[in-house]
Amino acid sequence: MTRMEVDIIERPAAPAEDVVAFADSLAFLPAQHDPRWGAVYDRLAGERFTLAVARAEGRVVGLATFCLFDGPFGRIVHGNPYMGYGGCSCDPAGREETVAALTEATLQWAREQGCITATIALPPFSAEVETAYVAAMQPDYRFENFHQYHALDQHPLAGLKAKRRGAVKSEIRRARSAGVELALAASGEDVDAWLDIYEARYAEIGATCLPRAYHRGLWATFAPLGRAELVLARLGGELIGGTLFLLGRGIVDYFSTAFRSDTMKLYPATLLLDRWLARYVEAGVGTFNWQSSPSRDTGVYAFKKRWGAREATYPILTRVLADPKPLLARPLAEVRAAYAGHFVLPYSLWEDA
Repeated sequence: MTRMEVDIIERPAAPAEDVVAFADSLAFLPAQHDPRWGAVYDRLAGERFTLAVARAEGRVVGLATFCLFDGPFGRIVHGNPYMGYGGCSCDPAGREETVAALTEATLQWAREQGCITATIALPPFSAEVETAYVAAMQPDYRFENFHQYHALDQHPLAGLKAKRRGAVKSEIRRARSAGVELALAASGEDVDAWLDIYEARYAEIGATCLPRAYHRGLWATFAPLGRAELVLARLGGELIGGTLFLLGRGIVDYFSTAFRSDTMKLYPATLLLDRWLARYVEAGVGTFNWQSSPSRDTGVYAFKKRWGAREATYPILTRVLADPKPLLARPLAEVRAAYAGHFVLPYSLWEDA
């Protein structure tokens, strides 16, 4: 067995060149595992983005991304807040050993920092090493979440039955005939204009927005690297909405989307997805991850399903590292507000749940 060392790097201003080169060498790397997220989380109060880097004989063989959140009722570790997934990306050779080493090192560091809990949401499509995560974490709690996805061996429309495909194409024609135009965001001003629509739309439907600083930092950090695309829709030169995609290696995530409610009958979202899915198929992207939805009973889930999206599950594993009683003594509503975007403990543990 090759001797492996794991370094924990807190708030990396700029990851080491060999770490970035390793990430860029992998055939499959979720965008959530890019080592450069520190520039995003530095914009958010209480967040300490951290990298765990595994090396064997001086060569990088794996990395994990996570955040320590210094919350008002205690510290927690979460991989990763707001963006859904954490876990490890590793050299295929010896992957299980590397996952175990990275996970154990993360837990030990979290204990040393006085964290109450540590949570890792396993990245989708990592079932073959799930046992390594579980053995290393020995979780106290496990939650199975679902996500929807497409294998992009062809455009998703090609896999639909004729009737459904015809309905989607009718929406595309409607958007084109209305004059909806698509283009990538070109400036921070474009991002802010879209965020105005995003926040207004989420207020309409009673959903919780991701922090504005998070979206701004994501675009400013990853768009220049070709790792994020904010596609904007305009009608008569006026912005009506858009969708933010995260571009990993071999996978693209449908991350954030919002359109003005008074323009939805023109189907700008359908036109945008049709156009950009075609681009990703042409570019050879293997997987389109629609991510999760609030529940299977929502319009969001149904919208993805009508494109023919498949469903799969992934586990969220939580280990209790210190006495959680002080945290559980707080009203659940206070904890949810203070730790928004983070997985702390199952809500059922609170007496007022």
